[in-house]
Amino acid sequence: MCIRDRKEPKKDKKDRFFEKIYDILGQYKKALLVNVKNISADQIHLTRKGLRDLDAIVLMGKNTLIRKVIEARMREPVETDRNFAEKKKNWTNIDHWEPLLKNLKGSVAIIFTNGDLGACKEVMEQF
Repeated sequence: MCIRDRKEPKKDKKDRFFEKIYDILGQYKKALLVNVKNISADQIHLTRKGLRDLDAIVLMGKNTLIRKVIEARMREPVETDRNFAEKKKNWTNIDHWEPLLKNLKGSVAIIFTNGDLGACKEVMEQF
């Protein structure tokens, strides 16, 4: 196996993550940033589980990639974009996510929801 073959799955994983975030930004209208420094994996797992009942999703990952997706999602698709036809059909202006760009620093998780942010906060405090 050559070096290039080993890198392809990593690229595919990043591409899937990119598309997932791209879709999430269009589906949800509210977000809550949470500092997850010194939080155990078990606490994060229980919190994710509790938030599912509220139709909320917890996103953790590479901040640089998330910023890149937000910037790409904020600009209108151009013909050179991959999946241009699908993105153009489903594209809506999401300027309301711009403040996330400045706050994506350190160990943070983003909780996306269309429901009540207070209820999400209560679930997080529970765990």
